[in-house]
Amino acid sequence: MSANPQLPVVARQTYASPMSFVGSTRRITRWLTPAARHNTGTAIAIWGLAAPVLLLLTWTVVAAWTAVFIVVGQGWLYRLWRRQQRKAKAARNAQLATLQAMQQEHGSL
Repeated sequence: MSANPQLPVVARQTYASPMSFVGSTRRITRWLTPAARHNTGTAIAIWGLAAPVLLLLTWTVVAAWTAVFIVVGQGWLYRLWRRQQRKAKAARNAQLATLQAMQQEHGSL
């Protein structure tokens, strides 16, 4: 098995918080996309009805969550700190996946 050095070992990583507009939208669309691929009627129902309702509900919760953090104060510091934690964890996971792929390709190091 030959690994292609141009292709990343770990798939695309998102750093958006689950409680952000971008993060919640990505997660909802990723969750709905496989179900919408079955047929046209299902796709119309999902993207025309389910997705807007889910996005509206989720964005309402995210807006309320953000407002609470603004009222409480210093919420942006916590969110920034958590984002840095997620980025560091993703870097560690990518490094581990690369090492494991190298071990499988070349045997034990």
